[in-house]
Order: sequence, then structure tokens, then C-alpha cells
Amino acid sequence: MAQLNVKLGAEDLEALRRYAARRRTPVAWLIKDYVAHLVAGGDPVRPPAEETPTAQELAAVAQQGGSLAWLAEALDANRKQPAVILIHHNPGTAESSRGLKDTEELFRVIRPRSQVKAFIFGHTHNWKVTADPSGIHLINLPPVAYTFLEGNPAGWVHAMAQRDGLKLELRCIDSTHKDHGQIVDLKWRTA
Repeated sequence: MAQLNVKLGAEDLEALRRYAARRRTPVAWLIKDYVAHLVAGGDPVRPPAEETPTAQELAAVAQQGGSLAWLAEALDANRKQPAVILIHHNPGTAESSRGLKDTEELFRVIRPRSQVKAFIFGHTHNWKVTADPSGIHLINLPPVAYTFLEGNPAGWVHAMAQRDGLKLELRCIDSTHKDHGQIVDLKWRTA
């Protein structure tokens, strides 16, 4: 099977997010459809501007707790499918003002839903894999450009889905880095 790497620019991704919000559809589903469209030889396209929600519409959804309510609904509608949550920002803690401000609310949504297997995030520029007490894997991706701490790896992670987990391989920009090629085998939590 051939590997396909897709990178959306910030403008394209933002347009896709707005389009998904209007349709109350997970962005991942749209990306999957978009990738299939490109693989089939289709031209890159953007949703029409009139179909994207306004800033006021997005603010109204946010005020109503729309993002977390939408996530709960989407997870409940797909209980038999393993779910991996991808968010740019890192989870926050009670001791720090850094990270997601609604981390506890987010985890109250995802912890009881056993189909949620992993939470993947970035933002900290610090490659690290841990687990939440409920068994959700917390995967902090490395930076692709520069690190905040000398000696930390910069690069990307090759993720290979498996029936019962996820195999991660760290690919460092500097192939002589001590962590280059590191393999992490994650096993999915069960109910």
C-alpha cells in the first residue's frame, strides 16, 4: 500500500473548518473525502464563501458549548469506531495557564467514551507519549521546525494504525539524533 502525506495550508484548513462547522461534520471526514478526491485526480477546490459560517455564527456555537457538545454527539453516533482526537493545543493543567482552557471539560467528554483511544496534540514542541489515568494515550507531537529545548528532536511521526493500537515511529529532521527511528507501540484501551 502506498503512503500518502497531505499538508493543508493554514488558509485551506481554516476554510475547511468553517465548512465543517456549517455542516456540523467532523473535519476529519471532510479531509478523508478531500484526499480521496485528490487521489482520484480531482483538482484542489475550496468550499464557496457563501457556504462558510460567519464569525458571529461561530461565536454563537462556541457560546453554547457547541464544540464539546458537537464532539460528544459525534462520538455517541460512532460508538463502535475507535476515535483519535487531534487538537493543536496541548491539554492544560490546574497549575498552569498554558494549554487548553477547557481541558477538564474536554476530558469529561472523552474519558467515559471508551472508543476514544488517543489524544494527539502539538504546540509544546516536545515529543512525548504518556497516558491519561483512564487509558487514553496522550501523544505530544514533535515540532517540525525548531525546538524550545536544546537536544529535543524536531521532525514528524509516522503513524501506522493497527487493529488493536497504533505504532508510532519518530522521524527526526536530523537523522543522527539519538531518538531518530524511535518506535512506540500503543495498545488501545478497552471498555
